[in-house]
Amino acid sequence: MKHLFFDLDGTLANSSPGIINSFTKTFTDLGIPLPNGETLKSFIGPPLETSFAHFGDLTFVNQAGDIYRHHYQSDGVYQVTLYDDIAETLKVLKNTGHKLYVATSKNQPMAIKMLQNLNIDHYFVEIFGSLGKDHKADVIKRGLDKYELTPPETYMIGDTHYDMVGGKSLNLNTIGVTWGFGSEQSLLENGADFLIHQPLELLDLLKAT
Repeated sequence: MKHLFFDLDGTLANSSPGIINSFTKTFTDLGIPLPNGETLKSFIGPPLETSFAHFGDLTFVNQAGDIYRHHYQSDGVYQVTLYDDIAETLKVLKNTGHKLYVATSKNQPMAIKMLQNLNIDHYFVEIFGSLGKDHKADVIKRGLDKYELTPPETYMIGDTHYDMVGGKSLNLNTIGVTWGFGSEQSLLENGADFLIHQPLELLDLLKAT
């Protein structure tokens, strides 16, 4: 049995339409010129505070975060789809005795709501998300501490360098997925022990490790 922590955005689900639309509405409300597409895409994954810090001080960051969360809760959380074979992969993993968790920088109530809407929340022991300004390592560590998990049998699975850095900082095995928002090069440079290119590959990888 292994303990598997999954990132959400870019790993379990393609949430980019809802995230980008919510950022677009936020910048419009604040009267700030809209960043280009690549910049907006780079906001998928990091904590909100990290993204908004490029545009203003702490007061601005807090204001922008509140506006973003309003738009995301109203509309963005529903603009999401599961990646192909994710549900089947989670089902097999759970049925074969592995323990599954979510560790995301997304606001925790929003993460829970999204996974409920996608009808995959029941595969997870618990869904851990940001409770404020948590970094990825903070979120993962809450899960490790609560369930008294140890690194040898625990994995962090995600699509960006934030997932790899967060997992490695806690001495976890790290698996980078290439169907999300990060690049293979970035995943490898930031500590990915393994790479997989489609969800079902995870089943064979875990059998071999």
